[in-house]
Amino acid sequence: MLFKTMLFVIKKAIEPFLVPPGIFVAVLIISGLLIFKKTKAGVFNIFIGLLIWAMSIMPVSDALMRGLEKGLAIPAQPHGDVIIVLGGGMAGNEPSEDTKTRLLAAVKLYRLIRTPIIVSAGAGQGIMAEAPADGRELIALGVPQQKIILEDKSRDTLENAMYSKKICRQYGFKAPVVVTSAVHMKRALRSFRFEKMEVSYFPASAPVGRRAYNWQEYLPGSMDNSARALHEYLGLVYLKMLEKTGLQKPV
Repeated sequence: MLFKTMLFVIKKAIEPFLVPPGIFVAVLIISGLLIFKKTKAGVFNIFIGLLIWAMSIMPVSDALMRGLEKGLAIPAQPHGDVIIVLGGGMAGNEPSEDTKTRLLAAVKLYRLIRTPIIVSAGAGQGIMAEAPADGRELIALGVPQQKIILEDKSRDTLENAMYSKKICRQYGFKAPVVVTSAVHMKRALRSFRFEKMEVSYFPASAPVGRRAYNWQEYLPGSMDNSARALHEYLGLVYLKMLEKTGLQKPV
């Protein structure tokens, strides 16, 4: 029994280094150590290997996410006169899992405040606009079609804010509530502020909290969450640059 347990632990410890990104970590660190004997340039390989390792473990990705989600608790008593739900991309011909989470949150909020929903989701990196698919998903979840307004021109978060502002002016909405992923919310709110819109928020998920990690979570794993968090940080830097230049897109 002890031997079987040891084999199981060894398997769990070695396997992450045999598949991406762990295999790249192993190759870079081992090659760096071998090269280091001949040249100090091996330090670069070791550094890149350790960096990939760090970006692929949950303690680091969670820390990056917490920096974006800080202070974004789900409000107990939300209020507003329109819900603006931001698209999160497509998976084939249907909304991605991230988008579905946002849409479910929008439906939950709709049942609380019974206001129209603006679905802001254009083509982004794809060919077809996302908004119609998101609208169909909302209808399937019980939202009346006449309560849904589609915005299908936006290509990024800043354009979500820009085109949503135009719709709010058209319909006379004064107190929008923005719904998006918690990790995306800080950039979304800053984008709406850039467009001089006063909005409240309703995150689609609870922020990542602090917790204890087991040893397996320090082994190389997925880099998706770290990449997503870094994407948001870069988006915030881009907004900061736009704010400093004073450039503002016309609505």
